[in-house]
Amino acid sequence: MDREGDGWAVRILTLKLKKNCFDHVCLWFLSILTDLDDGIDYRTVIKENIFTMWYKTSLHGEFATLNCVITPKDQNLLQHIFDEDIQTSEAPQTVVLQGAAGIGKTTLLKKAVLEWADGNLYQQFTHVFYLNGKEISQVKEKSFAQLISKHWPSSEGPIEQGQVEKGGRVEETCKTSTALFTYYICSLFPRIPVGCVTLPNETLLRSLCKAAVEGIWTMKHVLYQQNLRKHELTREDILLFLDAKVLQQDTEYENCYMFTHLHVQEFFAALFYLLRENLEEQDYPSEPFENLYLLLESNHIHDPHLEQMKCFLFGLLNKDRVRQLEETFNLTISMEVREELLACLEGLEKDDSSLSQLRFQDLLHCIYETQDQEFITQALMYFQKIIVRVDEEPQLRIYSFCLKHCHTLKTMRLTARADLKNMLDTAEMCLEGAAVQVIHYWQDLFSVLHTNESLIEMDLYESRLDESLMKILNEELSHPKCKLQKLIFRSVDFLNGCQDFTFLASNKKVTHLDLKETDLGVNGLKTLCEALKCKGCKLRVLRLASCDLNVARCQKLSNALQTNRSLVFLNLSLNNLSNDGVKSLCEVLENPNSSLERLALMSCVLTSKACGDLASVLVNNSNLWSLDLGHNILDDAGLNILCDALRNPNCHVQRLG
Repeated sequence: MDREGDGWAVRILTLKLKKNCFDHVCLWFLSILTDLDDGIDYRTVIKENIFTMWYKTSLHGEFATLNCVITPKDQNLLQHIFDEDIQTSEAPQTVVLQGAAGIGKTTLLKKAVLEWADGNLYQQFTHVFYLNGKEISQVKEKSFAQLISKHWPSSEGPIEQGQVEKGGRVEETCKTSTALFTYYICSLFPRIPVGCVTLPNETLLRSLCKAAVEGIWTMKHVLYQQNLRKHELTREDILLFLDAKVLQQDTEYENCYMFTHLHVQEFFAALFYLLRENLEEQDYPSEPFENLYLLLESNHIHDPHLEQMKCFLFGLLNKDRVRQLEETFNLTISMEVREELLACLEGLEKDDSSLSQLRFQDLLHCIYETQDQEFITQALMYFQKIIVRVDEEPQLRIYSFCLKHCHTLKTMRLTARADLKNMLDTAEMCLEGAAVQVIHYWQDLFSVLHTNESLIEMDLYESRLDESLMKILNEELSHPKCKLQKLIFRSVDFLNGCQDFTFLASNKKVTHLDLKETDLGVNGLKTLCEALKCKGCKLRVLRLASCDLNVARCQKLSNALQTNRSLVFLNLSLNNLSNDGVKSLCEVLENPNSSLERLALMSCVLTSKACGDLASVLVNNSNLWSLDLGHNILDDAGLNILCDALRNPNCHVQRLG
């Protein structure tokens, strides 16, 4: 919108939560070309308004001034939001900040106001107006001039900034977010003034929880009068929760309320499922938010507004959390929801579409909140295949804790992208003993290789493995109780040449090794060849497609196969072996004692010169029944040589591709 002809130059910065959702705020940046005032008084007033909002909405023990701190990341974002578009050379008239509720969009807009008022940003505008959705939704009709007029400088002096109540330092004693918020919520109610009703009864608490859960599902975080009436919450009821600092009243509109923090609302929303009335008489839940299966089907990408509530729900299954709430509110909490959740998890396992990496990782985050080994074992007993990805330390901590209790697991696909060095470089891990802790997490995670006798396949696709992880993995794969049969290292990045396959020499269970698109390196090829020479190696399938093998490496591999009597399938496709490399391989495979049954040499830069050696293998190796030579330039002469070999009565090849 550009109204410079009428004396206005306007830019709008707004945030968007969801269509038809009015719980949003908007900044209007105006350059008023008429000389109304010097703007200094207005800057003072708008700063005081922002500070007042923060002081009134700060959580108990929270320093409101912390909200004012602008990080370099925030500064960089705000500096460039009105930059000219490279293609159109025009500055945007409207900028929308879009994201999940509670991640800091509103706070960023308030910081933008303060930066303007302090003279740091947007000085091309003489005035900035902060408007919020609650204000607009409360009026039937009002002009823009009326909306902004209340912010205009008055003759009153600056408002004194209040003091923030200072609490003690929070100790890091809670392992989960549910534990932390349970302690916090329970600490609020003893602070209620003596003149008030001491505690909400179960009916009142259930009403608040229902209002909370409905708001989370619909992404509406403001309680208007109609919401209060719907959930039978009276003015006296609201006062109780206001005094407890569970709810807060809007600073300007007395009929608008909200929870003191989004996580507080999410906590009470989760508590709804433990306090809800018996649904046994209903054929199905009357409201979508009552359907636990729908909640478990959600994921943090498509339904980010449900994720923390779901974590709190699982966390509230912990017996210690239940005891805290029962003692605080003087009630008895039924744990029927525990069995309901387990039944839903069994249903998820039967629905193949629900076993995606996304949903399973969300599930592990949730069940970790319980800190209940018995429940975790029951919850994971329905899953025989999992797909997870480790990008940072919190994920590693969660997966290592949960997966060692998954005793029915048969197939595990783990993409480990966060090596030890990268984890320790993060700010959260720059602590004494962090390296030892991270290594312990990896040991716990890989311990499933010997503690879980059902696990027969592990896929480390696109993992990033360093020396520490490779050492742990080797130790677990060499463990006498390891029952793994199939190991996949496709597209794995081995750092600093840490490839090590010595476990193959002693592990008699691993029969399938897939290293496609992985650079073996010097040490990898050396340890692999040494293992192939050992009698203890029982490898039957070896996939080395696109492993950067050349003539020299192929010769080393061929030497290792001279005494090997277990390998039946070898895939060397997509390697630059050339005729000389295949010649050394054929010298080994034409031995009648060779056990190889299938050989794949697709796209190995072969010509007709290699066909004579290959024909010798076809005639002399009675075990070989499949040979794949696709995408090589063999021409007619080479094909004729192979056809002659196929006609030989000693040739047992059934498939030539």
